[in-house]
Amino acid sequence: MKAAEQRLTEKALKKVSAKVIQYIYQTELLADGDHILVGLSGGKDSYLLLELMAECVRRLPFSIKVSAAHVALDNVGYRIDTGYMAELCARLSIPFYLLKDEVDLDNEKKKGMCFVCAWTRRKLIFNLTREIAANKLAFGHHMDDAVQTLLMNQIWHGTISAMPCSLAMLDERIRLIRPMLCLVEEDVTAYTALRDYPASLATCPHDSNTKRQEIRNVLSQIKSMNRAAIRNLFRSMENIFPEYLPQSGKPLKKRNSENLMERQGKE
Repeated sequence: MKAAEQRLTEKALKKVSAKVIQYIYQTELLADGDHILVGLSGGKDSYLLLELMAECVRRLPFSIKVSAAHVALDNVGYRIDTGYMAELCARLSIPFYLLKDEVDLDNEKKKGMCFVCAWTRRKLIFNLTREIAANKLAFGHHMDDAVQTLLMNQIWHGTISAMPCSLAMLDERIRLIRPMLCLVEEDVTAYTALRDYPASLATCPHDSNTKRQEIRNVLSQIKSMNRAAIRNLFRSMENIFPEYLPQSGKPLKKRNSENLMERQGKE
């Protein structure tokens, strides 16, 4: 990379990391002594998250440890450049774990490939957090992802729920965090367009046939109506007026968050 390009990339990373670090302070996502395992999917969002966590190691006024992991499921039909993952982690001085397994195809026929794939990944990566004593698991979801989930749950489940920035799991042994929820997709692409992140060697054959892709298409139309639509939809989850909702006065239903995550895995 040329010197001018290097300076431009460093400036862009500094800009996006400033937003994320401010969000981390506001939401108290990280604390002294945390060991964060970053889930690497092989997409640009997860690579950016990895770099942001490395920035947190350097810039936060307390000590944290960061590790990274990728789950490779051999019989799903996609392939990621895991060599690049290992190289990037080494460059950032972050331990990298490559977890390999296969999807139970008999179970897939009953529950669907996307559900079984998500369940298998989650099982392997949660087991790893126990093995390496990581107390937090970080995913690279951004604001657009949360809004997509909000609309999916409203349309298909009749609930108002999305992606929390922090969620205790497994009897509070591990906390799932999403440090990039303060970023819209344009924030992510503004930086990743400057980087040489590799594309998937083979994309998932099920990726274009999901409800999430349908919602992406709908949101694309909504954003053409109002550039602030994503931020406004995201903000709406903190601006709820129960007295103006049809079911106000009825007791709120309590749902198990882990069961909700399992249902979302089917989509």
